[in-house]
Amino acid sequence: MFSTLLIHDCVVGDGARTTSITLRPSPSFPGAVWFQQDRAQPAPATWGPKDPSNFDGTLELSLVERISEGRIGVTYAADVVSAVTAAPEFSRSLAREAWFYEQMSSLQGISVPLYFGFFTSTAPDVAADFGFEPWMDRKVLFEDTDTIPDNIDQYPSADWLTDDVPENDDQEIYENPPSKLDSPWYKWNRDAAKPTISVLVLELLGEPCTGWKTKADKQAVKEVMDDLAELGVMHDNLTPWNTLVFKPSPHGEARLCPRHNVVHPWRIIDFDRSTMADPNNLNEYGRRMVTDTQYILDNIAVEFEFWAWQ
Repeated sequence: MFSTLLIHDCVVGDGARTTSITLRPSPSFPGAVWFQQDRAQPAPATWGPKDPSNFDGTLELSLVERISEGRIGVTYAADVVSAVTAAPEFSRSLAREAWFYEQMSSLQGISVPLYFGFFTSTAPDVAADFGFEPWMDRKVLFEDTDTIPDNIDQYPSADWLTDDVPENDDQEIYENPPSKLDSPWYKWNRDAAKPTISVLVLELLGEPCTGWKTKADKQAVKEVMDDLAELGVMHDNLTPWNTLVFKPSPHGEARLCPRHNVVHPWRIIDFDRSTMADPNNLNEYGRRMVTDTQYILDNIAVEFEFWAWQ
């Protein structure tokens, strides 16, 4: 992992573009442990975030083309990688997504994209009067996608996640480990006077899995879901738009899946609203929600058009 991220020509300050912005690695934001059979059993030792103090080297890139915009941010093609930049309201969500990529290190380049790090800075560290290019000309706004809960004062953050919902907590369907509760992201909220800039750097992938697909495509997507399930990952928002085709590149060579003995043609992204269970401590309901990928693909991920059965 890199200790510094330099992004060129992405900040406008005092009417002129700066040559670069410097960001440092940030700890990711661990999630709760879902669907435990034994709630007294602690989270696995690997549940915590990686220690950024051990990272080294500089990753330098330029934002080439805006390729998509979603609820929590904007994705750019950046040379041979992609840079996901959080909207000002959603750095906490992006920190959670970074944690999922850390947890899925064994699947990077196989079922999910390669992950090159999660980096943050704050506006005063950049310029007194600045404009951050990914925040300009936004098409997807907070008020268009999010409704503030009536009991938001009971949530740890306005950038709330599934394991922050008080009603879910009351049902005892997950356990918050110390790595989540002690995280600097746990009670993070946007500071309008000092906004957080956060960037997730991933392998650059291809087009989404939209349009009519074949039976072989459906099986290929299911196999990727099986890989996630083996680690206890529940995507919870799988759509054709976050299932992207793999395309070889200097940083994305074809890698054989050891579970299926194939190179998967698809990769799954967008884990900010995902949940995770300990595969060795799952109750009966959790086993269905995590491991029954055929049911999930047929009944929950319903936006896929697997209608051409040749």
